[in-house]
Amino acid sequence: MIDLDKAVLGKENPYWRKWIQHPVNDAYWEQANFLDRLKDVNIPVFHQSGWFDGDGIGSKLNYLRMKESGHPNQKLVLAPGDIPTPPCGASANTISGRRPSSTSSATTCAGSITGSRESTTGS
Repeated sequence: MIDLDKAVLGKENPYWRKWIQHPVNDAYWEQANFLDRLKDVNIPVFHQSGWFDGDGIGSKLNYLRMKESGHPNQKLVLAPGDIPTPPCGASANTISGRRPSSTSSATTCAGSITGSRESTTGS
């Protein structure tokens, strides 16, 4: 398994090699373990996931941990299918119903979010 990077990428990947050396939740992964820290994050959150979402377990675990910590205004929506994706070219502000800022917005296309500068026309 350690050589999977060579088989797929044709070369060694240092990140893959470091990760594969730590197959259990040890001190290496501790800095990335955030679930226990969610007790200190008291903000409203709209958690969204789909039945076939590749990382759907993360949304559910985050929601449960926030609720267990007593944080109000936690909402979870599980959609039948994958995560709904805004139409190509729609900004995150358009989807949320907020007015776009004059400086930047996030544009979503084919499931990827990229930062973009808005033109003076707001498109």
